[in-house]
Amino acid sequence: MRVTAVVVAFALSGIASAGLAFSPAELVLWSGQPFEARVVDALTGPGAQSSFLIVRSPSGTMVAVGNLDCGASWLADFTGDLPDLQMQEGRLVTGGCEGRGEPEAAAAYLSTLAQVRHFQETGARFELLDAAGTPRLVLQRLSQP
Repeated sequence: MRVTAVVVAFALSGIASAGLAFSPAELVLWSGQPFEARVVDALTGPGAQSSFLIVRSPSGTMVAVGNLDCGASWLADFTGDLPDLQMQEGRLVTGGCEGRGEPEAAAAYLSTLAQVRHFQETGARFELLDAAGTPRLVLQRLSQP
């Protein structure tokens, strides 16, 4: 399933090329660059793949924004410094997840976001871990169109 997201007026698509590596510090420097988030436990439906942008405001606040497979946009605030952070419960900011089972799948994905506590670099991607160190999401950089 492909995801093409329009977030902050940029059309983003494609998956990062093999061998791309980056560090948590670089991730902060790349604030606003596109990422693809995939749920590790093979969730299907909304959230199975999602666009994912990390935006740092001038005041230093960090916000994750993205689009779900069903078309809804989501937003989640988080605090702390990478690689350790406290992500808040994600919330839908647009509609589009009204199909059979989609609201429940979207809620499950956003609940997963709230369990993330640590970004761990693993080669060309990040694993987003919960407090117990269990991977919850896989984050890969998207290529520019």
